[in-house]
Amino acid sequence: MRRRQLFPLIYIASLLSACNTYEAEVNRLDTFAGLGQVGSSPDFWMEKFNFAGEWEKTTLVFGYADDYQACLDFVTAYTAKYPLDTYRCVPAN
Repeated sequence: MRRRQLFPLIYIASLLSACNTYEAEVNRLDTFAGLGQVGSSPDFWMEKFNFAGEWEKTTLVFGYADDYQACLDFVTAYTAKYPLDTYRCVPAN
């Protein structure tokens, strides 16, 4: 009986310890992307210029024949939908 009461506490503690900030999660993804390209062309980040005056990674583009061109296609689509925002593509690896 005691084990059943203890399990939820251990489970919740493990979930809380796994919580990371958004920045930490992006950094983990950036580190992973930096280990090497996925597919036949280098991978790219689409970044958005945010209200704080910084470039913010928003989309990791991989798996296309030409990841750079695919990223530019995303930039074109997002710029059309959100004309006040500024986007760019930068190498991920």
